Amino acid sequence: MVGLEARVQERTAQLEKLATENAELARTAQEAVRVRDEFISIASHELRNPLAPIAMALELMKAGTETQEQRAIIERQVRHLTRLVDDLLDVSRITRGQVALLKERISFAEVVSKSVEMAAPLFAKREQEVTLSLGSDLWVEGDAVRLAQVVSNLLTNAAKYSEPHGHIDIFAEPLNKMDPL
Repeated sequence: MVGLEARVQERTAQLEKLATENAELARTAQEAVRVRDEFISIASHELRNPLAPIAMALELMKAGTETQEQRAIIERQVRHLTRLVDDLLDVSRITRGQVALLKERISFAEVVSKSVEMAAPLFAKREQEVTLSLGSDLWVEGDAVRLAQVVSNLLTNAAKYSEPHGHIDIFAEPLNKMDPL
């Protein structure tokens, strides 16, 4: 009888251990689903941002006021969308934390200007005035597309959470006057 009782206790311990491991696996799976859903939400937001300037430029073109500027906006935003889609197609790299950044020396003022362009339809919709005050000597080492995404998200949030008919000031200057990168 002692042998049977020991085997029952051993088997019970194994089952309890299995139940704990299963519960942990379930929590891990739920977390993975949450992270995936959050990623899809962010990616959808990022893909939507360039569409507004494209749509606005196309409407102006339909109205017969086509300019080189509208063509340039569409071309730039299509390149931006292409890059975003390329990133989505490589989700496995993103989930492993191996996102490739295309680092280069870039003008931060140019990044901000492009980001303002991306957010312009929202500013116009909310009738908000935007003022840029950017030093021409603002250079950074980074990925222009990623920086534009970050700044665009900040501007979109500024537009959404500022009063309609309000004013949004964008100001940047170097922290120090050291030699540019």
